[in-house]
Amino acid sequence: MAIANGLNSDIIILSHINLLTIAYFVKLVKKKTRIIILAHGIEVWRNISPWKRFFLNKHIEIWAVSEFTSNVLQEKHHIKKSKIQVLNNCLDPYLEVPSVFKKPQYLTDRYQLKENQPALLTISRLSSSELYKGYDLIITAMPKLLEKYPNLVYVLGGKADASEKIRLTKLIAKNNLQQHVCLADYIPDKELIDHFLLADVFVMPSKKEGFGIVFIEAVACGCPVIAGNLDGSKDALLNGELGILINPESTGELITAIDKVITRGKSEAHSLSLQQKCLSHFSYELYMEKVIGLLNPNQRA
Repeated sequence: MAIANGLNSDIIILSHINLLTIAYFVKLVKKKTRIIILAHGIEVWRNISPWKRFFLNKHIEIWAVSEFTSNVLQEKHHIKKSKIQVLNNCLDPYLEVPSVFKKPQYLTDRYQLKENQPALLTISRLSSSELYKGYDLIITAMPKLLEKYPNLVYVLGGKADASEKIRLTKLIAKNNLQQHVCLADYIPDKELIDHFLLADVFVMPSKKEGFGIVFIEAVACGCPVIAGNLDGSKDALLNGELGILINPESTGELITAIDKVITRGKSEAHSLSLQQKCLSHFSYELYMEKVIGLLNPNQRA
């Protein structure tokens, strides 16, 4: 069915490199069909077969989600730079960004937070097979942070598999952080914005983000962000304009960045400024303009 639909189309957009086989068969029949593939992250960072590398270079336009992914394609797979366009992700058009940046009372009650008690937040998949999100670094940095901020709390949201939950529970206990680190489990979409409002800083020093939509969601809600500087997180934070980028392997840089954000405080004016800058770069409307421009390059100014 996919091949049949492709044969009836002038332009085909593939959402994953594993769909290249469809493009191959379409090209055998319709050589002029324009084929575009969206390159997100790890699926194109891995080794790919020689025929796919050749086919990408010869017949495919690549829209990479970040400069980092673009660079990996060029350096690892020897894809010509001229074959790649960078198209950053955007905010969900249905995300209702807040106009008031107040901590939700029901969440301060849930996590037993007192007034002006600083809270760190990470929301991520917690998988024992994907230990690159950086939450371990935050947990191990907490004892040092507690010396200056003795009532600091770290809320770690995300559904953990069984072995990862056991590992994290042991790591928390090893550092005597049972009163300071909360494993919040899965956070439903309806509570996502409220968690960003609750947090004084969203921090996720990851090493393998293709882009990191959660970063721009946090900033769109006025929450300061700390991210790693070795992956697509740099695109999401506009190379540091929207947040602080650190070496995701440096506990010292992490502690310094968190201290800086907490010391500065989370003011209404700063939250609004972050939100406006984020919306000016990552709105759905701007994304659609970019897509239309890439689809119709001759019509671009």
